[in-house]
Amino acid sequence: MRRILHIKNQLRSPRLVRYTLYAIGEIILIVIGILIASQIDTWNEERKIKLKLRVQLNELLRELEQDVKQLAWVQDANTFRYQGFQYILRMANENQTNSINNQADTARTNVWPRAIPETFSKEYYDLVFEWMERPILYVPFSGTYDQIKSEGLFYYIMDEKLKHSIDNYYYNINWKFNEIKEATFQANNRDFINYMRNRVGIISGNKNIKIPEPKVLIKLDPIMNLNIMEMSSLALYRANNAEDSKVTALQLIDNIKRWLKESGDN
Repeated sequence: MRRILHIKNQLRSPRLVRYTLYAIGEIILIVIGILIASQIDTWNEERKIKLKLRVQLNELLRELEQDVKQLAWVQDANTFRYQGFQYILRMANENQTNSINNQADTARTNVWPRAIPETFSKEYYDLVFEWMERPILYVPFSGTYDQIKSEGLFYYIMDEKLKHSIDNYYYNINWKFNEIKEATFQANNRDFINYMRNRVGIISGNKNIKIPEPKVLIKLDPIMNLNIMEMSSLALYRANNAEDSKVTALQLIDNIKRWLKESGDN
């Protein structure tokens, strides 16, 4: 009984109370220190990730700018090819409804920066045949986009609209221009060139071969007109796809630059 009373007295001792409070305070300080250190580590890690994201987005911008240049070239070349095929049909008078009635018909290109001749022009005609053998292939590169997604950096873009526009761009461009479609297009173009060589003996760049004028050309084979119309439609399809993708890429470039500017170093 005396021992119990002694222990009670010790527990009530001011010194023990002070030591206990001190120990509790030390524990609290240690816990707070651990939490602060953990929060700092988390903050530093997120800062590193966001910095890496900014680096990757700047790399993505460079790739998109290259896309714009290549898509502009695909658009330009295929617009000329389309105009050239239409020119042959107009000069042959085989398609009376084949009039100049849309922007692609009248747009000036780097291949032919002048107005399309309204009458027969051997210079223009020869250039059309030269460009029949230049399909201008394009397969988009999505390396940086794939890396951003695979490394989980996409999560740190706190702009759902921007994330959607990035996803949408790469989905659409890979649907319009992928390896399978480009290989199919190249094969179709090669088949057309072989067809022209077999029927007409036309070889681009061979000055010893005289290319028949449009009216004669169309009459060489009953399906010549249909084949030219098919290649014309394909060229227009590629030109339109390239233009749409180019416009989307330019918009995406502006959106990414805006996000980088607004996000700053936060």
